Amino acid sequence: MTLRACVTPPPKPTLEFLLPPELLLKIVARSDAATLVRSQRTMRLRRRTRRRRRGIRTVTEGADKAVTAGIRTMTEGTDKAARPGEE
Repeated sequence: MTLRACVTPPPKPTLEFLLPPELLLKIVARSDAATLVRSQRTMRLRRRTRRRRRGIRTVTEGADKAVTAGIRTMTEGTDKAARPGEE
């Protein structure tokens, strides 16, 4: 199987892609407290990892170039992202 790098970056998030507030309230109402805490902690860890360039290098270390390009595009954009091995 051949993997190809993404030619065009993904679209910027807009309000169209966000869930409506009514739906979010229904999801929260049906979830238990432990699930809400776990999801909040997971998102916090993802945000911290994304903010740190070192975190991106850790995630992409030893990965295929196509996968690495996809991660860089999703997190910060290819023009600002740290490439593996760069400081």
